[in-house]
Amino acid sequence: MREFVVSDVNAQKQKILTEAKSLVQNPTVENMQAYQITIKDFVSSAVAQLYMTAIKSAWQNKPQENFYLQINEVDNMLQKIGQSVDEGNTENLINQCGQLNELLERLFWYN
Repeated sequence: MREFVVSDVNAQKQKILTEAKSLVQNPTVENMQAYQITIKDFVSSAVAQLYMTAIKSAWQNKPQENFYLQINEVDNMLQKIGQSVDEGNTENLINQCGQLNELLERLFWYN
């Protein structure tokens, strides 16, 4: 099962990178929406994995962190990316997409 999760995560991460590249090259509302949908799918998978980890932790009497704070950070970064698209600020857009990738990496592999 772990191999399936890793394979799926790698495919999702590649799709995120592809959408980010498309957004940076052509910062349009349509590309922003496609990027947001890809991020949403990734976060949904991460939440599902974290839910399973929470169940496992409950059985092992381990405390769980508040992952929703991390998801809130992802949402805030998406808003900043949207502002950069609206402003046409490619430099900020590139930096923010990189920061978002780091947040997503931490979110999914935190457990």
